[in-house]
Amino acid sequence: MAGLRAKTEHLRHPRGISLLVSGAVLFVALLTALTVFLSTTFGPIGTGALAVAMISLYAARGLINAAERANSVEITSEQFPEVHRRIVQYATLFGLEETPRASMAQAGGTLNAFAPKHNRINFIRINAEIVEVGEFGLGPRTADPETLDFIIDH
Repeated sequence: MAGLRAKTEHLRHPRGISLLVSGAVLFVALLTALTVFLSTTFGPIGTGALAVAMISLYAARGLINAAERANSVEITSEQFPEVHRRIVQYATLFGLEETPRASMAQAGGTLNAFAPKHNRINFIRINAEIVEVGEFGLGPRTADPETLDFIIDH
């Protein structure tokens, strides 16, 4: 991990950590001010409405991530072994304690990938079109494994 940190330290903004802490403090202050405002203006109903809104947003985010995982195919060593090998390789290279679960889904031609986290569950979702170009060279291009490597890295 120390070797990777030395290689990537120049990528971190010099004030990155202080800005993160400042943002967290500001968020807590604004949330506290909003709670006080709602409780003084609307009484317990305002505080309850804020709690319901926060729980609803958390549940909606979980449902969106669950739908993403449910509508995709998991990338494993048996299914898409080359892509899985690359994910494991980069997880090890970047010092991750465990390899995140990965899945693939059709996206109607959209070249995209993302890595959300919800309730301590990390996963990667790669659109199948990227694998088609990067691994198999389908379409007008020849196979370009570096494209797939870049997407997994990001």
